[in-house]
Amino acid sequence: MDIKQIAIEKLIPYEKNNKEHDEIQITRIANSIKEFGFIQPLVIDKNNVVVIGHWRLDAAKELGLETVPAIMAENLDEEQIKKLRILDNKLNESDWHLENLKIELDDLGQLDIGDLNIDIKDMFPEFDAPEFNPDEYDEEEENKTKMVACTVWAKDLDEAGEIKEAIEEIGYECVVKG
Repeated sequence: MDIKQIAIEKLIPYEKNNKEHDEIQITRIANSIKEFGFIQPLVIDKNNVVVIGHWRLDAAKELGLETVPAIMAENLDEEQIKKLRILDNKLNESDWHLENLKIELDDLGQLDIGDLNIDIKDMFPEFDAPEFNPDEYDEEEENKTKMVACTVWAKDLDEAGEIKEAIEEIGYECVVKG
């Protein structure tokens, strides 16, 4: 697998990218790239369309970089590329091991990335929950029911109802607010 420097102007963001890009996150990634370098290359297809790494590409543009490291997934067909895009985004989602995270953050004292000093409560809202005390965190509690909140935007009430049904079908409770 060859990592090559590709001119940003030659890269094409995937038009149906299924992850949203928040400006704050892009700035954080840009600051991370400034401090640590471009450690994780983009993955592109044979037509230079981005498969993995849209946020890093946006961050590179914000930094004014002319090239980025990329790996071409030339051995994958179009269907495999689509599956890889979706799976890469989904399989990277996971919960934090809060006890270990607290130890790491305590060791650092603060979390500065480049010129950006990140508020731990903003980045890790788990630490701001009134009932959460990382010093009393018990891993056995992980399997118990926990309340979480998420926001899903729907174009209308019918779509909101469909989303609610889908969420409840997989065993979660859902409240729709309008």
